[in-house]
Amino acid sequence: MQHFDYIVIGSGFSAFPAVQRLINKKKKFAVIDIGQKIDKKLSNFYEKRSWKYIEKNKKELTQKLDELQSNSSVKLSYGSNHSYYFSKKFNNELGSNFDQYYSKSLGGFSNNWGGVLYLYNSKELKNWPISKKKLYKDINEICKMLQLDKKSISQLISFEKEILKKDQFYKDAVLALKNCKSRGMCMYGCPENNILNIKDLFKKLINKKKINYFPNLKLEKISQKKAIELECTNINNMKSNTFSAKKVFLAAGPVSTSDIIIKSFDEIEELRIKDSTMFAFPIINLNKEKRKIGKQMCSKIFKYHKHNDNFLIQIYNDIDFFLHKLPKFLRVFFNDFLKISIGIGYLSSKDSPELVMKKKSNKDINYSSNKKSNLLKRIYFLSLFCIKNLSKGMITLPIFQFKFKDFSSYHLGSSLPMSKKSTKTNKAFTDNLGRLNNNKNIIILDSSNFSDIQPGSISLMSAINSLRITKANIK
Repeated sequence: MQHFDYIVIGSGFSAFPAVQRLINKKKKFAVIDIGQKIDKKLSNFYEKRSWKYIEKNKKELTQKLDELQSNSSVKLSYGSNHSYYFSKKFNNELGSNFDQYYSKSLGGFSNNWGGVLYLYNSKELKNWPISKKKLYKDINEICKMLQLDKKSISQLISFEKEILKKDQFYKDAVLALKNCKSRGMCMYGCPENNILNIKDLFKKLINKKKINYFPNLKLEKISQKKAIELECTNINNMKSNTFSAKKVFLAAGPVSTSDIIIKSFDEIEELRIKDSTMFAFPIINLNKEKRKIGKQMCSKIFKYHKHNDNFLIQIYNDIDFFLHKLPKFLRVFFNDFLKISIGIGYLSSKDSPELVMKKKSNKDINYSSNKKSNLLKRIYFLSLFCIKNLSKGMITLPIFQFKFKDFSSYHLGSSLPMSKKSTKTNKAFTDNLGRLNNNKNIIILDSSNFSDIQPGSISLMSAINSLRITKANIK
């Protein structure tokens, strides 16, 4: 058994700030990660070829990506199971094998999340135990750590007054990209290596031997003895590995983190992971403009927030990726003549389904979905969007929309909220420093803390919150 003072689980947006803090404080620590390295032949095929070559050979590329894992899915991100498989499995029988829903690539889901950034405003943080001022006090440090453009972050924050005044905002998308010339393959990683990918930051630390990095390990269970003990399984040879530590920082993502917690504590009978329903619809955009850079990445973001209602739309003006199966003359017709944009809408978790983790009598975990009918909600919010944007030359028909299958998006948050006490449905929670009520030496860093998750990318929020929690727990 190997012992470290601190152990970080995961290698995504939430894990990196903790790792950087531990390095700066010169602590004895390790990173345990399920993440697998991508085959060199595939990596060369993918990362060092031109965009046109990748587009031409997409079928071969997809086949190679599918071969990375035993359970091939409808769509795979760069080395990770994409959650389209999540929804496909739900439509059949979920069963007890939950392993396929973990991100299995170094860098986690930052492989395809790193393009769009979003920050919560004061209204969205109103019922949170942390004020906006306290939450964002380390934002400059995060910008430096993740090599983000400060002007882009300032743009995110500058819309606060407009949001509070009008209960909605409409602005240019802020991208964590550098000189991007073509989009559309983000779900397979970035062909141009321009997306903000935590994998690249971890690789630098690993290559420079700044961290004790243990890949291909799935954390099964945490137990408390003289120290915290972690039971892990090597996903390649299925051998057991055991570690011990004084403190453990969990940053394995909301699904994996919740799975670890419910298996580690007998008294926790149930956890519910919240989804954000995703749907698409066409927009006749009379003032549509083509982007010179950032093609295929969303051009605008529309956000509506009033009382307990929260709704987000990402607007894509460059729609070739969505129409890639159509002949070129039809793509030109829809793009230039009809001036069609594509809207991708997200409902908040209270209007969306839940993934329910529940213990059976033999202590095995049953995974099921608690679905919600939300057609009227989607029509209502699209009607609001239509009314508020007619003056901007945008025309939509609220009934004309396509709903993605439940759990087909990445917008998940688990029921490990920051709270002061237990309730009937809430046996596992953290304090505002991320410490789990069942064991104060287990600290939750990732989006599990965002229990009533808002729609939109929370990558940046997770990193900011992670640094705040880490600073409080590593002196």
